[in-house]
Amino acid sequence: MRLRCEVRAVIRTAGTVAPGGVFRPVVSTLALSSSPAAPASSFLLHFCAAHKNGKRYKLNGNVTQVFVRFCNEGKATIQFKEPQCDLFIQADPVQLKAFLRILKLCLEGKVDSSELSNLTVVPKNTAPTKLTVSNVSDIPLKGLPRTLHTLQMSGLHMCLFKREILMLRSLRSLNLSNNRIEKLPSEVGNMPCLVELFLNDNLLGSNSAPDWRWIEGLQITSKLKLLDLSFNQLFGVPNTISKLKSLVTLKLDSNKLKCLPKGIGTMKTLRFLSTSQNNLSVLPANLLCLRLEKADFSLNPLSDECLASNTSIGFKMSSLVEQSAAAVLKYKIFYAKNLIPYTLVDYLDNSNYCACGKPTFDSRNYATTIFSLKSFCEAIICDGKYDVNFGCYLCSHKCHKKFISNRRFR
Repeated sequence: MRLRCEVRAVIRTAGTVAPGGVFRPVVSTLALSSSPAAPASSFLLHFCAAHKNGKRYKLNGNVTQVFVRFCNEGKATIQFKEPQCDLFIQADPVQLKAFLRILKLCLEGKVDSSELSNLTVVPKNTAPTKLTVSNVSDIPLKGLPRTLHTLQMSGLHMCLFKREILMLRSLRSLNLSNNRIEKLPSEVGNMPCLVELFLNDNLLGSNSAPDWRWIEGLQITSKLKLLDLSFNQLFGVPNTISKLKSLVTLKLDSNKLKCLPKGIGTMKTLRFLSTSQNNLSVLPANLLCLRLEKADFSLNPLSDECLASNTSIGFKMSSLVEQSAAAVLKYKIFYAKNLIPYTLVDYLDNSNYCACGKPTFDSRNYATTIFSLKSFCEAIICDGKYDVNFGCYLCSHKCHKKFISNRRFR
């Protein structure tokens, strides 16, 4: 039984309009129905603009009173115990009387199920939050749902980044592994919720000058916690990766790296580092500033013999530009090419770092010595060599003495 009417829902205890109601009546549909699991248990469904899927009110033992004094004028009121709400109904008098007759039978438990509507409360359409695309045909025809939190599009042999992904403002985990992507758009750096990014088994290093602008975006530098760049034919990783100030896990396995980013030791949140199967012979000394839980340096030609260092090391007073740049890097102040001149951006990005973690801009004061991998990591995976060569751009005489004497930098 359905009734097309106008309804005003009011909470008795608060004396205010119930959620979804307004002070003037709203066009609604009331339906009397029963549950298929319990036919003897009937309920009332209230459909309106605020409750498109229907708000359910239990009838049996839940109706305090039904006011029908003005039924001939097409007005009635149903009072419920739970929730403590009154429904003020205004409808066609004839239809209202027929509705109230069926309502009375429901309350007395004498109603015939054939007189009730075959309706149930339709749950809200739960929008998908996870999508795995293993074949191109699995991509939704209407596009990717905007509610996605996790998206996996691996093994599709995609050559281009699907720009529709940039519209997923709630996306937290993106897996684009095992494709043929050579470049990511800079807009990836502005995805507001992205926490995990899997780019392994792609071709990011196939170009002689890879485009890393996406790694400098304001959002990704503060949110990203996991980055997988394994199996990408990379010959180098930009120093700007140190801008990822929330990064916890970094995977660089099976590339062609000859050195790690200069500023990797400034990534204080980094806990898991994997660089196996590369061409690393010397590690940056500012790694000693980290407290890694697990690191993998296996299958790298790391040297356990101290290489020749610059014997003419000397230090001079820093210029104002160097002191200003050091302050920007120390406090991780965000900068980009649209905020400051390009020359200053390049100057900051190409800075060196001392073993103590401070930035230095004099590349002449470089020295190498042997340190143990166990000095900055709890669990080490290597080829049996724990004492390997570390290189350092020194910032002061004090750091020079500590570095040469193999003292720990903490």
